[in-house]
Amino acid sequence: QRALSFLPGDWDQYAVMDAKSSADWRFQMWEEVLSTNRYIDSHWLGDGFGFKKVDLERMRARHALNLGGGQEDFMITGAVHSGPISTIRVIGYLGLAIYLILLIAIAREAWRTVKASKGTPFQGVAYLFCFPAIIEPIYFVVIFGAFDGSFPEAIFTVGILKMFRNTLN
Repeated sequence: QRALSFLPGDWDQYAVMDAKSSADWRFQMWEEVLSTNRYIDSHWLGDGFGFKKVDLERMRARHALNLGGGQEDFMITGAVHSGPISTIRVIGYLGLAIYLILLIAIAREAWRTVKASKGTPFQGVAYLFCFPAIIEPIYFVVIFGAFDGSFPEAIFTVGILKMFRNTLN
């Protein structure tokens, strides 16, 4: 129910409150990551994958004292439940702009591949591989995205689309 609680309906109040606190927690985390240099040193070019040794030691100390990591660990590791912000952490604003252009180009090519596959034996397989690529730019930005998983998937999709286009031409 938590995932649907934003829709009109008679939802369990616990699920509604849990969804609201989860959203508030994310917005708070995103604001902190983007407005300070504590979690991202270079907002324009990113910090690359991984994190600093001092941050690892802080995480270990919190866990050794049974304080848990929670939100702080998510911000340090870049697992902030946001495609754009996780991308900024790794490759910066500049990289985010380039990556979004790549996702849109992949979606466009996937759309063209679906259209080209109509009436061929490859139509079903093209739908299977291309529809996720078509919705990925929206999903990555609005629903849920994580650069560390999305980028390799985008590169794989480029290869699949190239294979389809070679087969269909």
